[in-house]
Amino acid sequence: MVLKIFIYTLILFGGSNIFGHTHQGLKDTSATKILFLGNSFTGWNDMPVMLEELTKNSSHKIYVDKYLKYGGSLYELSQLDTVKNIINSLKWDYIILQGSPYRYAYPEEFNTTYPIMTALEYFNEMIEENNPHAEIILFMPWAYKDGKFWDEEEPDDYSQMQLKIYKNIILMAKKLDNKIAPVGWAWNKIVFIDEEIELFIRDLTHPTIEGSYLTACVIYVTIFNEELIANPYISEISKNSAEFLQSVASKTVFGELENWNLLTNISVDRLDSFTLNQNYPNPFNSQTIISFTLTESKLVKLEIFNCLGEKITSLIDYKMNKGLNSYIFDAINL
Repeated sequence: MVLKIFIYTLILFGGSNIFGHTHQGLKDTSATKILFLGNSFTGWNDMPVMLEELTKNSSHKIYVDKYLKYGGSLYELSQLDTVKNIINSLKWDYIILQGSPYRYAYPEEFNTTYPIMTALEYFNEMIEENNPHAEIILFMPWAYKDGKFWDEEEPDDYSQMQLKIYKNIILMAKKLDNKIAPVGWAWNKIVFIDEEIELFIRDLTHPTIEGSYLTACVIYVTIFNEELIANPYISEISKNSAEFLQSVASKTVFGELENWNLLTNISVDRLDSFTLNQNYPNPFNSQTIISFTLTESKLVKLEIFNCLGEKITSLIDYKMNKGLNSYIFDAINL
């Protein structure tokens, strides 16, 4: 049964379905030039168009192009002259490489057929030759909803597969000095905190509209180093869901800047003025509300120490909005 499902997936999204080079010329030379290279995970629901729509409601201008091979791997793309030609067609500012989840999760199993690290090295060389100033962003994929379903002897569930993707892509990005757009990690948050938002379609691998929208939000925050706050573009989803997904995308990116190799892109200034309010209730049993006021939007780190000066836990490590902010601290598990 597992074999039949796997073959069906390959046929449905196989190599005959190819999105080719769509480059039609750049009209505004001041626009940020972005190139997507990948497969159906990027192309589903026209996700790059969602990124364009999000950007229209900001101060940024972008030009987006793509080369997507449905069912294809990054290694296959790295061997195509067409892909090399599109890389050389412009001085791209950002090139986003989207690989398959199972190749990131289990690179040793595909080392002799479609090696993911070899593909990334090829792309780094090609891109460096064309434009040494281009930023390479690795698109962290999401795990399949049913995990490593094809391996009956050593199956992984969704969480196990996602954690392997997370660890492996961080190691690869650090080795290559590439950035990471933590798409799969943002998906992971939604999967565990909001059961009402469905990110997967029936095949348990490809994204719903909500999944593609969250993906576009993560890429926006990664590229422009700024939060998405009440962006009016909501695609075909509810306003509340869209704003929630924007918030999750922002917190995911700003929550682990070092892991995503994004610290060099973001200026982390000391905050000249802030007000830390009295927590309430105080004293408290297990929960208390910590509130503070910021004079401007800044990267905030909130940590808890004991009376000996020993760090107990880290609560916040991401960019927050100007004005009053609050955090519910629960000490029950400490």
